Amino acid sequence: MDDIPIPVSGDVVPTTEARGPKARLERENLNQLHSTPRSFLQGGRVDHDPDNLVANLVRKGLPFKILNPERLEPGSFVPHLNSFPVPHFDRQLDRADYINYQNEALRFFQAYPHAYAAALSAGGVLRRIAMDVLPSPQESDITRLFHLEACSEAVVNGVHYWTPDLTDAQEDVVVGVSTCPLSSFRQDGHLSWWPRCTNWDSSGLDLGAWSPTDEFWYTERKAALMASTAGPVRTRDWKKRLKYDPANLPFLVAARALARTSVATLRP
Repeated sequence: MDDIPIPVSGDVVPTTEARGPKARLERENLNQLHSTPRSFLQGGRVDHDPDNLVANLVRKGLPFKILNPERLEPGSFVPHLNSFPVPHFDRQLDRADYINYQNEALRFFQAYPHAYAAALSAGGVLRRIAMDVLPSPQESDITRLFHLEACSEAVVNGVHYWTPDLTDAQEDVVVGVSTCPLSSFRQDGHLSWWPRCTNWDSSGLDLGAWSPTDEFWYTERKAALMASTAGPVRTRDWKKRLKYDPANLPFLVAARALARTSVATLRP
């Protein structure tokens, strides 16, 4: 991973001194958005411990790949064979249903440790969900969460490795996809407690690393779910709900691209 210069603290000073949690988040985001993508990502390396690289990346929410050091021949990778039933509901979902979903996600990660490793290394909302249902593992444990039958092929510099990965069906388990009856007003029968990667990656919340705004959004939504004042969202509606600030999207795209190239691979 290339060294990234540490930005000088206080480069950007907000013009107002508003108080309160929301104002503090706005000041932090102002600092981030007036920095370059490179300097924003450097903020994710504060307190970086070179002896605990994986744990540091997980803690900061930076996406990366865990590559098994064993070199395997092309074609030796066993495809995902697991299928998972999608829950169906014909009623409005509430707090009890969300708790049931969390318990299902916990059982899923315990039964498929590779999926936990894949979610942690994916960054974004998948990583946050994983850390919400299971404690963050120790450094040495993360790199052991491999299972050949549940990994995908990765080619780096012409060498074939295998890496933990999630299928679409497994991702649906993590974000809590369910179905509901179709009606004339609801053409999309798929709902989810949290957005899929396709929605998250194109949103105004994805900064490439987990930001204070992301954490504020996650905790606020979870509190609403636990209070039964919010529920699952249709897949097609997540795109509209996650447009936090469309004007920032060019910066966010650059930040994501830099995160995924600067911290693209990691050999345990």
